[in-house]
Amino acid sequence: MMDVHRYLNQVVLALVGLAVYLVIAPASADSIRLYDQAAVTVMEVTLDDIADIDGPTIQHMGKLVLAKIRSNTTSVDVSLVDIQNTLLDVGVNVASLSLGGFPTCHVEWIPERQPVVVASGNAPIIANSIRAVDTNSSMSLRDHLYRWIAHYSEINRDELYIQISSRDAKVLDLPVEEGTCDFSASGESVLGRLPVLIRQYKDGRVVKTINVRPLVARRILAVVTIRKIRSGEAFSRDNVATRPVLLERDRDRPLTELSGVLGKIADTSLRSGAIVLAGQVRHPLLVHRDDLVTVRCFSGGVVLKTIGRAEEDGRLGQVIQVCNERAFREIGRRRADRVRTTFSARVSGIRQVVTPLTDQDVMASHRDKEPLKVGG
Repeated sequence: MMDVHRYLNQVVLALVGLAVYLVIAPASADSIRLYDQAAVTVMEVTLDDIADIDGPTIQHMGKLVLAKIRSNTTSVDVSLVDIQNTLLDVGVNVASLSLGGFPTCHVEWIPERQPVVVASGNAPIIANSIRAVDTNSSMSLRDHLYRWIAHYSEINRDELYIQISSRDAKVLDLPVEEGTCDFSASGESVLGRLPVLIRQYKDGRVVKTINVRPLVARRILAVVTIRKIRSGEAFSRDNVATRPVLLERDRDRPLTELSGVLGKIADTSLRSGAIVLAGQVRHPLLVHRDDLVTVRCFSGGVVLKTIGRAEEDGRLGQVIQVCNERAFREIGRRRADRVRTTFSARVSGIRQVVTPLTDQDVMASHRDKEPLKVGG
């Protein structure tokens, strides 16, 4: 019996020790966070070029070559698996590393070049991805970078939010050597993590290259949810409001006016504090299938009104099919059987649609007294 108690005590102690290790170990582990894009000026790609590395062991391996760009190409992809295999080859215990970030980093090769000439005077600034600056001033490299981002993004500096990692700050806040430097972006997006390659020149030659990845966002006033909203729920002043936010993605189209949201329907579930985007909002159904709808037909200054039956659901501005079950034609003085007609109409309100008359209908109304009667 004593042996059983002793065994259980050992198991408990082992589990407690494992739990303590799992809590403490990640805090002191070396970490690698892979970027999604990067740029290099040489054909060899190092760990420093494509990842944010931190930790006492891994910081000394920043110059480890992970891949080489072939002479007939200008880019290469490096994955987390590639990094792990390379570290294993040089004897690193990858079990003690925290590997994360993006699954693959796309690396572009940008050849070294002479600095471009910056227009002076009142010449207009033309946005491009490469711009040179004179570093013979009291400004730090970080200041030059911020000015370049404002120029590159064409966003007012007061609207920009730029965040630099502690790793990049160590480089950007160092005294700048005399000479010239230029900045180039390898990514297509302006907002978000922006891969920037900085080249420093002296006497017309590249003396230093630096890769940084500032977080770039835009300060805007946008419609934001103030509580969780379910898909299909209507927007109201109880669940949305306008707030200052940071926009971190170019492709997002945030709504900035409450008038564009109130009374409409959420097309997806939204968490509290989410920015409401144009693609997440839809008009409510104003017409349901089999509804009797009022049809207004416009032709110049003439408006005809009748009743139709909707053959499909419709939202404001949508074109739907409507059946006019009350139409009939007269042959001479004799009334023929009712003619079931289906036509396209645009939803204009609650159980309301509009449609123009065709040229053939207008001509027929002048030729015959009542060739087509509606509503009777």
